[in-house]
Amino acid sequence: MAMVVSLPYPDPRDPALAAVMGHLDAQRAGAGRAHYVGLCMRGVNQSIGRAIRHKDDFAAVVLVDERFAEAAVAQMLPAWMHKEAPVADEDVVGKLTHFFSKMTTGPKSVSH
Repeated sequence: MAMVVSLPYPDPRDPALAAVMGHLDAQRAGAGRAHYVGLCMRGVNQSIGRAIRHKDDFAAVVLVDERFAEAAVAQMLPAWMHKEAPVADEDVVGKLTHFFSKMTTGPKSVSH
């Protein structure tokens, strides 16, 4: 299971990052911010990817931060998550229990 508790934005006060963002913004308005968000989401996607390494793997990915539901953030998640990820609610433990029970006793692929 991979649990991502927050969006891991880098420190914007880092001089090297600030220089890169400034250079990108000078080239195109908003490019620095896009780079900054991209760095964050690359970390998120790498974390998610570590849970599933090959076609027979299965894992639950729990995104705890409510900002993952924002369209700008959600569109940067892996494409397979857009159709496979149920919305987390108060019954996260129940959904996880059901998922792992199904995956360990049933077929290797799950469709929602």
